[in-house]
Amino acid sequence: MPTNHHDDPPREDPDDEPAHSVRAGLEHRHTHATAIGIIMVIDDVDAREADARIAAHAELRHMDVHALADTICRTHRYP
Repeated sequence: MPTNHHDDPPREDPDDEPAHSVRAGLEHRHTHATAIGIIMVIDDVDAREADARIAAHAELRHMDVHALADTICRTHRYP
């Protein structure tokens, strides 16, 4: 019986740099979107203003999602 290769799960090679770069990029975008959402709620601003506030604080761009949420929610201000 022929094998349907479309049903095979994708294989990830840990040494595959492009795949790692894509994952890192997606994680960064997720973190950035999370930061925008948190700042919009806490500061009652729109997404454009929240993005501008993030841009003014470069250290926010390098945090993971959990550290970012903790920093913003705990202090209600930016580092």
